[in-house]
Amino acid sequence: MKKKILLSIVLAIWLIDCICSFAFTEADIEALYACETDSNVQSMGVEMLRKELGLDLEEDPRTIGTFSRSTNDFITMTSLINVKKQTVKDVTDTSFVLRLGSTEHFDDNYYAERAQDLSLLLYHINYVKAATSVMSDTQKAAFINDYICNSFTFKRQCQQPPSAVSGFKTGVTNCRGYTASFYIIGRNCGLDVSAECAHNSTGTHTYNIVYIDGNAYVVDTSANDLYSTTEFLLMPYASYMAETHSTKVQDSLSDLEI
Repeated sequence: MKKKILLSIVLAIWLIDCICSFAFTEADIEALYACETDSNVQSMGVEMLRKELGLDLEEDPRTIGTFSRSTNDFITMTSLINVKKQTVKDVTDTSFVLRLGSTEHFDDNYYAERAQDLSLLLYHINYVKAATSVMSDTQKAAFINDYICNSFTFKRQCQQPPSAVSGFKTGVTNCRGYTASFYIIGRNCGLDVSAECAHNSTGTHTYNIVYIDGNAYVVDTSANDLYSTTEFLLMPYASYMAETHSTKVQDSLSDLEI
């Protein structure tokens, strides 16, 4: 019931937003990633949103840029607004080229919809940021976990490629949407949070890692929601990996269409 009520409110807000026009600036986009400590991930997120909003068309409106591979799950971190699907090319052991979805040409309607998507995402970020402003990191993590679980319903196979935006628009997403949402909301609420991709008995899975007092804890919002539990809320990283029989992978490129 809570999810349905919240989704109705969000949809009403989104419909109001559709009537308005948006003009996001470079500063607005950079502010969204201001708390990201990984400069490579920060650059990727900023450049992707610039492309998504039509601020950087150049000669090739699809190519976001060339980025290095590391231990971070890049694709989860950047699947915040794009409701199509990112694609990659020219993958090597150290780098890859990230592109937008499968459409060769994006028109004004596409960019207008992406602006509405970003506005919807910022609404949720700002709401949670205000609600958690005086909380400890532990309290923030718990609040954000509950907020996302009350907003989403888990579905392994979704009609739309999973992202934070598609989750808040439809109320349905899978682990990528949960992970991307916790990441971007948590970062903007002052948490030291990252995203990670691993293989376990169910296949490929993503979750978040929150660092508190120098210790790494897993927040697996999709598992918490799916099983109606808080077992995977701030579970010590080593314990989580052992209990779920998870093996970390370098990043999520292996799951994309190359």
